[in-house]
Amino acid sequence: MFAKETGMIAHDSLHDLKLRFLERCRSNIGNIKAAGDDARILERGELHAEIVRTVHSLAGAGGIFGFDALSARAIDLETYLISGHELDAGKVCGLCEALGAEMQGAIDS
Repeated sequence: MFAKETGMIAHDSLHDLKLRFLERCRSNIGNIKAAGDDARILERGELHAEIVRTVHSLAGAGGIFGFDALSARAIDLETYLISGHELDAGKVCGLCEALGAEMQGAIDS
């Protein structure tokens, strides 16, 4: 009986973590879209670092919870943002749009 209870607790905890992840998607999708709309906001150090942290977190957690495409798009954006290259507004826009679409898909699922 204990093993079943432990399994249920683990399942419930994983479910709760997934719900928290989806809530993070809801609360961060606006920031991702804003960065895509105006890549200049990423030129400010603090905002750049915040977006990179957010995207890094989405990349890891997305894969854990079965949102592989979301994770891949987050990795694409993070890789570009930390590359050290001068940011191309069109590229940032496309990467943010792709990630935002996957985030919305996860939220709607």
